[in-house]
Amino acid sequence: MKKMNWIIIISVILIIATNGLFAQQKNVTVTYVGNAGFLINSDGTKILIDALFKGFQGGYNLSQNVVDKLTHAEAPFDDVI
Repeated sequence: MKKMNWIIIISVILIIATNGLFAQQKNVTVTYVGNAGFLINSDGTKILIDALFKGFQGGYNLSQNVVDKLTHAEAPFDDVI
């Protein structure tokens, strides 16, 4: 599948998940990081999904600013599990 299709599929899954019962009981935010990456924050617990993937050609990499924040665990990527 094309990379954009995967991003759309992952986005839909995350939107459905955060609108479910779990999201209604807790404060959940989903932030698009880049590539196919998302940062999920649920009451201070942060989960990072696929943000550092660089497997595709052509414009599918993260900005250097985001890479620096990820590698140095700077906000909003501090305390990611």
